[in-house]
Amino acid sequence: MVPITTLVNAVPKSNPIVNASLDLGLGFGLLYFFALQPIAALFTRHSEVVDKVAALYLLIALIQPLNAVVFVLDGIFIGANDMGYLFKAMAVAAFVVFAPAALILVYWLDGGLYGAWLAYNCLMIGRFLTLWPRYRSDVWLRSFVEKDEEYQAPVN
Repeated sequence: MVPITTLVNAVPKSNPIVNASLDLGLGFGLLYFFALQPIAALFTRHSEVVDKVAALYLLIALIQPLNAVVFVLDGIFIGANDMGYLFKAMAVAAFVVFAPAALILVYWLDGGLYGAWLAYNCLMIGRFLTLWPRYRSDVWLRSFVEKDEEYQAPVN
């Protein structure tokens, strides 16, 4: 179990982790911006596939910082046992943001692979918009403390 003193300082201590993830995401974004084609070529010898992936460099590169923050927030909320909120946030992002974006961009506008990646980026933006306000509040931390207090370790 995590001591309460650790929980009291959880938000200030998690901020550097979020900042580090942003830096890492920026680094990967730059890497993909400048080197996505050779990276894709490491995974296949099919030039058509490499060319299709390389054409997505801007969409893939620009979303990396946001992806990094979202995945770290996932980890923070999982660690705080705030799974109920994560489920709801993902459901909102998937059904309210991603599904309509995919239908519009891929099917109605015939966006193909480019449209699918735009829809995926919309999903990640939706996830960020549902997770960030929760992180900035202390609700996730309070829910962890409440669940921790409900749990009674068996006495040996």
